[in-house]
Amino acid sequence: MSRKNKSEFLSSLGTCFEVWKAVVDAVLAAGGSDEHLRALKGDKAKLAAIGAIVVGKGETVSNVETVTVPDLPAEAMLAAAEEAAGLTYVNPGYRDWNVVRGGRGRTYEVLKWNPGRRVSSDEVREHFRFLGAKGDAAAFVAWVKEGRHSDGWYVSVPEDAGCFCDAHDLYAPNFNRNGSSRELNLDRLSDDWNDGSCFVGFRELPA
Repeated sequence: MSRKNKSEFLSSLGTCFEVWKAVVDAVLAAGGSDEHLRALKGDKAKLAAIGAIVVGKGETVSNVETVTVPDLPAEAMLAAAEEAAGLTYVNPGYRDWNVVRGGRGRTYEVLKWNPGRRVSSDEVREHFRFLGAKGDAAAFVAWVKEGRHSDGWYVSVPEDAGCFCDAHDLYAPNFNRNGSSRELNLDRLSDDWNDGSCFVGFRELPA
């Protein structure tokens, strides 16, 4: 904005907040965090690029991540994920409770959320519902197999009908990558998720 172009946003805190909230939500939906937002303050090149895109003068780069669930039986999917991702542990519940089911042959957009604070499973579900996505075990295992992840703790929280039970608790699939350790596990939904969790949701794409 040039000095001659004054904006109502600078005199209207309500409008400014709504626009900034939309930006924050978009960054978090893309897998970013508060640190990415803070870094904008001193990054003149990135701010200039954002300004150019907003007014239609910049180049919009598409970096949508997708994953396709293989048209394979659950056991074959798990075996392929173990080999391709170098998994060092797979919770027996994946096989005992038929965790990997449905979605064969379907393609999904992968969405990540790093809230940076403790959240409940209901809050995670609500976040992804708003984006037209949800947690999904089969898509999650397919994503783990692709290996497009850095060290971290990843969780996919399905809707109630997609959760898995040992007759005492409901569980969600998670993946912990730490150096050479790569563990595909299951965690109780009754516990809040810690502030280091990165949640992964999946939005089905048209065939």
